[in-house]
Amino acid sequence: MRFLQLHRTYAACLLAALALGASCTKTVYDEGQQTQSPAISLSVTEAAQTRALVDPSNFGTAGNRIQVYDFWTDGITESKYIDAYAGPEVSSDSPQHVTGTTWPFVNKTTGALETYNWTNTGVHKFFGWYAKDAQLSATADAFFGSGFSFNESSKVLSIPAKDLSGDCLQYDFLYSSISSHDMAAGIPQNGHVNLSFSHLFSAVSFGAKKQTSSDVRILEFSVDNIPYRSATISFSGTEPSVSYQDNGSWSSTTFKKAGAETYTAAGLEFPTAVAGQDPQINDLLFNYQSGTKNYQQQNFSLTWPLGKDVLHSSESVTEDGEANPVYPASYKMYIKYSVDGVIFEKRLNFPEQEWEAGKKYHYWIVFADKMVQLKCVVNPWDYVEQEIDFFFDRRKRMSRI
Repeated sequence: MRFLQLHRTYAACLLAALALGASCTKTVYDEGQQTQSPAISLSVTEAAQTRALVDPSNFGTAGNRIQVYDFWTDGITESKYIDAYAGPEVSSDSPQHVTGTTWPFVNKTTGALETYNWTNTGVHKFFGWYAKDAQLSATADAFFGSGFSFNESSKVLSIPAKDLSGDCLQYDFLYSSISSHDMAAGIPQNGHVNLSFSHLFSAVSFGAKKQTSSDVRILEFSVDNIPYRSATISFSGTEPSVSYQDNGSWSSTTFKKAGAETYTAAGLEFPTAVAGQDPQINDLLFNYQSGTKNYQQQNFSLTWPLGKDVLHSSESVTEDGEANPVYPASYKMYIKYSVDGVIFEKRLNFPEQEWEAGKKYHYWIVFADKMVQLKCVVNPWDYVEQEIDFFFDRRKRMSRI
């Protein structure tokens, strides 16, 4: 049975420990209540995508971890049943384990293998989030800082305000749906439980196209005044409830920038056109994304979801006394470029369009004769089918909570 679908609907500047909420205090099950069942596993499908974000090719990297919770209740008393990581390279002697395919549980502190039994009675409630990215050598709690905490009583995950500007690490945070199973219906088929993971952030990238025979070179490009936010995710209901909070926090003027520190003194010139395609630069901000000067790879920067009222300005371009255009400072994109050696400066306004969580927005700055336009391409994150099998056996007695 399909366990998990990871939707790509699409990062550490601060280090701190994960603060946990108060735990439950009573355990109402014992060894005699538990039964045999299949093991937890996770299968990853390979596919090529941008390296900055979680994708099918890097999600199964050895060392990656998913935080998994299971809270059990008999309708009167609730107890935390599972609080563990799941990892792709963890070894298990279970007959259900397939190396490279299944992700067994491990103890979060010791890294030792963990196994759990289904109970004969009560209701299990499963959910979790992406806890560790091995490629980035980062954890969610370190990336977000000391305010990142989970309250086990209210089932609310608090995510503090995080500035994603500059060269901040691209930790693509994911959170799961909620899956509940009433043991009155028996063990699920093959012991599998269904979950899906979603992206907390949006993602943007910026490129340029040349539709003129003139020599166009990019001298500077920046995206300014992008706010950042905080969030809470409540797992108390039947589906996670995500709430984003505006805290009046803004990136320190510049969200992303490329110029003299990135381009040559002569500016970034367009490469030779590919047959049937305009000459194009796929990533104007490549220095912040790939770590190399490969601007032909389209790289996305993580952003908080934002409303169109924040991104788009209602102000209009005016003229000075010499009929030169005057661009509103509220236009968030700035570009300095040359055309046949003549230098121009321009600010560009984002369209009336919001940045939604789980969607990627690529903006093309198009240079044509006597015209510079902005075009946007929006795509959902590709989804990845995974399989996670919960295998519980009698080798481990549940520790008291």
